[in-house]
Amino acid sequence: MKKALITGSFDPITTGHLDIITRAAGLFDAVYVVAFENAEKKCMFSPEKRLRLMEKACSGIKNVITDYYDGYVVDYMKIHGIDVIVRGIRNPGDAEYELMMAKNNRKLYEKAGTVFLPASDGFEKISSTAVREAIGRGEPSPFCPWLDEIR
Repeated sequence: MKKALITGSFDPITTGHLDIITRAAGLFDAVYVVAFENAEKKCMFSPEKRLRLMEKACSGIKNVITDYYDGYVVDYMKIHGIDVIVRGIRNPGDAEYELMMAKNNRKLYEKAGTVFLPASDGFEKISSTAVREAIGRGEPSPFCPWLDEIR
């Protein structure tokens, strides 16, 4: 069984994330979508709410497992027998950052490979930051349609 890991803070999960998750689910037997804690980010949503949003967003994809982990990505990979990370790329800045992260993960765990998926047309500008800004203004966001369902 080939397993892949998609990481992020998912604060909140967006339709852009779901595009990458759905495409990865077609490539791997099991896709773990895991919200990780990032000490550099101040999250709008609690880990529990982020996980509920992820579960709702991914509910129609049979081979997706959602989870939350407060530790290192490579440790999660070792625990769950995963050796591929899938990362979405929206622009050249994402590509540069993700390549650096892939190299770092490989140094920490020699089995850690990374697969890059470019954003599908129309998803390049979607970000959790934009969704949080809309929520902060009291506006609904078409990029996080499941938010109202779990409030």
